[in-house]
Amino acid sequence: MAGLKIDPMAFRLLQFTLIYTLLLLPWPLANEAASTYLIALGHAVYGGPNDQRELDFEKMATSDYPYGIRIVIVNRSLMKPDGSGPVRNLDLDARGIVIKPLALLIALIAVTPLSWLRRLKALGWCLLWEQFIIIAVLGFSIWSEAAEISLVHLSPFWLQVVHSLREVMVSQLGLSVPILLWLLVVFRRGDERIFKSYLNFSPAKRT
Repeated sequence: MAGLKIDPMAFRLLQFTLIYTLLLLPWPLANEAASTYLIALGHAVYGGPNDQRELDFEKMATSDYPYGIRIVIVNRSLMKPDGSGPVRNLDLDARGIVIKPLALLIALIAVTPLSWLRRLKALGWCLLWEQFIIIAVLGFSIWSEAAEISLVHLSPFWLQVVHSLREVMVSQLGLSVPILLWLLVVFRRGDERIFKSYLNFSPAKRT
């Protein structure tokens, strides 16, 4: 046992898997907080009526989205005096938008072989940028769905394009976006020396 050596990459991968899996467990309080936060963020940035559009954000639980939110979009010019009229409901998964990217960011940064101070600073900046991205995706989603009730005028072709783009953007919030932020925010020039030393990397040993 004394001569047993643990592959650093395998150890980090095991750490990452454990942290990520633990954070993705269906913790009720965390999931509830995610939907509450997303609703509060939506109200703060996009909520309230304007001259033509009215938005409302509410919690909505379905089999697909146990901790989802529903954005109710109203074209006020199409509403009748009795309050009836066309309404669009945009359903989003708060867990996929908030919990999954947060879990991936924390797991990636936690296993990055840098000082804890740098990791904490990087996590703060990553989370800040993540919020701006969430706001942008929410705005684009609302804009694209508003085309269904004549708040935005798009041809059928472009309507299909923006709906497809919206699906891609929402789906990548929990995967590509955290990885990209990790790469852009965490690392600096010269960090390759840390990784080479950590992994006992030597170009002369390569075949």
